[in-house]
Amino acid sequence: MDKLDQNLSERFGALTSLKELVLSGNKLSCLPNSIGLLENLESLHVEENALTALPEQIGALRKLHVLIAHTNQLTSLPSSFGALRNIQNLDLKKNQLESTGDALATLSGLKFLDLRQNKLVVFPVLPEGAALDQVFLGYNTLSSIDEISILRIEDSVTILDMRDNKLQGLPANLACLYRLKTLDVANNDLTDLPPGLGYLKHLNHFIVDGVLPADLVSQGQFNFGETLLHLNLSSNQFRVLPAEIGELKLLKTLTVESNELQSLHPSIAGLPHLELLRLQKNQLSAESISEFLHNSTALGRSLKELDLRNNCLTSMPLELCQLHSLETLLLAFNRIETLEQFPWSQLTNVSLISISNNKLRSLGRIYDAPLLASLSFENNNLTKVPCELGLCPNLRAIYMNGNPQRTVRGAVIAKGSTEILTYLKNKLPPNAVLPPPSPMTRAFKTDQVGSTQISSSREGRTPSGTPRSANTAYAAHGNYAQDEGPAPVAPVDSFAPIVENSAVDVELVKLSAQIEQLESQLDNPSLSAPKRFALKKELAVVRAKKIREARKIK
Repeated sequence: MDKLDQNLSERFGALTSLKELVLSGNKLSCLPNSIGLLENLESLHVEENALTALPEQIGALRKLHVLIAHTNQLTSLPSSFGALRNIQNLDLKKNQLESTGDALATLSGLKFLDLRQNKLVVFPVLPEGAALDQVFLGYNTLSSIDEISILRIEDSVTILDMRDNKLQGLPANLACLYRLKTLDVANNDLTDLPPGLGYLKHLNHFIVDGVLPADLVSQGQFNFGETLLHLNLSSNQFRVLPAEIGELKLLKTLTVESNELQSLHPSIAGLPHLELLRLQKNQLSAESISEFLHNSTALGRSLKELDLRNNCLTSMPLELCQLHSLETLLLAFNRIETLEQFPWSQLTNVSLISISNNKLRSLGRIYDAPLLASLSFENNNLTKVPCELGLCPNLRAIYMNGNPQRTVRGAVIAKGSTEILTYLKNKLPPNAVLPPPSPMTRAFKTDQVGSTQISSSREGRTPSGTPRSANTAYAAHGNYAQDEGPAPVAPVDSFAPIVENSAVDVELVKLSAQIEQLESQLDNPSLSAPKRFALKKELAVVRAKKIREARKIK
């Protein structure tokens, strides 16, 4: 319905057969008293208005199951509110409630309660005997949990959200909530936890801050090692995590963001079921990651997402290539300078790589990642982009703004990923394909320690010391240092040396380099009109020659 800029008429109560009433997103400051006449109403939506109170007559809605009144200015609940015994879903978040009094005590049908982002200073009197399953009381100013009130829902509650309050402690009888699966007590003033929490056999999602007890796992007073699946320790001042976390054998998600971590205990790398490891906004270095992952076979089989954004990495930890199950790698906002010599082909499942906002001068052979689908390297120091990216069979999204490169023109970048990838591919010879990983990459051993770069083969020699043949493949003009001797891109069926085509391959290399140089000159906005015309003419001639040379290969 259209937005209402004035309150409803009392005649609204004549709609006695109404079962659902939606008045969301208007400018209502009050509801008509006649709303109590809607005796068949089951669902009432009045969220996102300017209500300061609910009418006393609302208690007459005995069939009401759903009341959504969030994002208003309610300061209290009417005394008749307790008569809504059939209400199941009550959403009153984002109001101005300081207390609910006894209004909730008799709501025996209540299953869902949301009172987040109010001004509660008194813990609500919860209904006794209700099947209350989810209770959200986060973002208030509660200093304690009422021990009597919390026991009223011991047989039903599975989610209890108490984050961002002023709790100084948790009652011991919180351990009586034997169905509890999720407990969020982050951002409070806790210094300890009741030991009985460790015996809640269904508790698998625990979000906590403050001092982490040293005996968090089974051999101490806690027993989380046999139950916990998700652990969030963000927004603390942790510099190290206790080794005992490595004994939470069922853990699937570990989130330790916005801390001061400088190292990670190797025992955490031994967690056999860990799938998500989120460590952004810490002080981790490449060396600390290498030490953490050294000889980590368990994490290599399980980890799917690694988030190392906003840390202190200056190089690529080589031990990352052990993470064979990894699908998402987030490395943005570090100080990594090069990706050369990293064996991307060993990350056989990675599909998303974000390495924006670093100091990259080279992308190395990142195109060797076989399932690469999304690549972001914005805001780096790249002067060249490897054209081989245009050959990646799964790559669909590429983000590269904010680099001083001239491989891809700005006008092409503005057209999006498809145009960029087509442009890169067209800079290669016809029928060019990605070569297999170089012998050095295939022979890389994952038991090397440290983040030191593997020594590159110099002066055109392979790792075995034999000269690299110039006719084994076409070397695309990608993002390479002059002395790196990378494994090149090859035309179809030419992975083995093809002597008769060597002269053509060399000529194609020269022509491609000449084309790129001419294109770079054309990007100069200060060129005079005659000079620009001459360059365009020369470029057309060189391109035509390249096409003729490429045809000789077929």
